[in-house]
Amino acid sequence: MAISINGNGTITGISTGGLPDGCVDTDTLAAGAATQAKRTYASDEVIQTKYNSTTTAVNMTSNGSYQEIGFATSITPTSSSSDIMVLCDLPWDLYTASGGEAGIRFKLTRTVSGTETTLYEDASAASTYNYSSSGATQVRASRIINFKDTSISTTSAATYKVYCLPVNTSSNSTKVATNSTLASMILIEVAA
Repeated sequence: MAISINGNGTITGISTGGLPDGCVDTDTLAAGAATQAKRTYASDEVIQTKYNSTTTAVNMTSNGSYQEIGFATSITPTSSSSDIMVLCDLPWDLYTASGGEAGIRFKLTRTVSGTETTLYEDASAASTYNYSSSGATQVRASRIINFKDTSISTTSAATYKVYCLPVNTSSNSTKVATNSTLASMILIEVAA
């Protein structure tokens, strides 16, 4: 059938899929013609990122319960088959009196629709621990938590939080995000 342009602005004679395969390429499309929603992502390709940070120190006083570090980061996955990479940098400070010991345990949680799930929890304070046999000591370092959340399976908003728990604290000072250091969290949605 011949293609014709009618006087009323309609075009006739074009069938669905009427263009041969391969005749439309990236040079043919106008810039921005293909939207993000139309993209097909390769496995482990980054879809979106979210970032949050704090310089507010968390002074830990209780051996018995976890304290939230004070910043949460939220992301709404674009696909229920996506994974979320969680990257945390948590500076800490332990000041320990002579003959004392102190440590910090960390845990990472995800909350979706009001349900909070623990994704990772330190079994001990081995990575953030200080013992002083004689004289007071102070140790400062950073706890890195990198976790790939492969069980999220939703397109609802998800909020990630980090909690800390002082362990055997005979410490005068057990802190996270101390002395205006930057504690941060990056969430990266990646195609599964």
